[in-house]
Amino acid sequence: MIKKIVKKAKSVLLKSTSEQVFFVSYPKTGGTWLKFLLNRFFVLHFDLGEENYSVDLEKIRMLSSLVPEVVWTHEDAYLIKESGTVNPTPEAMLNRKAPIAPYDKCIFLVRDPRDVVVSYYHQVNKRSKTTFFSGSIDDFVLDPVYGIERVLSYYKLYEQTHHLYPNFCLVQYEDLLVETQRELTRVLEFIGIRHFNEAHLERVVSEGQADNMRKLEKSKAVSGMNSFGSDRDSLKVRKAKTGSFKEELLPETVEKMNEIIEKYGHPFGYGK
Repeated sequence: MIKKIVKKAKSVLLKSTSEQVFFVSYPKTGGTWLKFLLNRFFVLHFDLGEENYSVDLEKIRMLSSLVPEVVWTHEDAYLIKESGTVNPTPEAMLNRKAPIAPYDKCIFLVRDPRDVVVSYYHQVNKRSKTTFFSGSIDDFVLDPVYGIERVLSYYKLYEQTHHLYPNFCLVQYEDLLVETQRELTRVLEFIGIRHFNEAHLERVVSEGQADNMRKLEKSKAVSGMNSFGSDRDSLKVRKAKTGSFKEELLPETVEKMNEIIEKYGHPFGYGK
């Protein structure tokens, strides 16, 4: 009888207080990394098997009804999928005036748009079964359809409509990179998990370090991460740093991008 009571109490304690949570990220903003961190935490927190590595938030829920329902999407923002499907103009997504789904909670992950488009150039050329852009990286980031304006349009959409969600959590990649444990804690509490083992959190943060993520990716240990070779620019976890656009672009290209960001009003404070 006592065992049953303890088991029931543990179940109530572990179960989150959340409903469905909408997790949105523009491609190349760190969505795969945050999904990995959440999955690993859920695995440890809900005791779902220590060696379970995945970035699939839907499949993890099949293992236990206690796992919060976090619905992740790029919406219609992607330029090209790893399967090769191309989506040149996300007009339906950019023309809408309200959130795409009626969720109470929304996590929106953003990253410096200049780093995003540089990373996306490598995605287009190294992590897809179809390559369709033959120009230089400087041409790509300034392209009116494929480049930085696409990212800024998406950011601007959410900057103007995020208040329509009753609960909105903005996560910036730069903060997640520098203060991973603090930001992950903030996300978990937003989802509804308020009581957890700090040791689990510390372990997840350690496992989510870039070097370890690359090692796991190269060994194909993470479910949901497709392999396109071991070359650094072919990996999902490429540089995992901020400001790398300065290393890969011409100074005049960076200057033009800064002018475009200013034209869009510096969404979420980027480029100021």
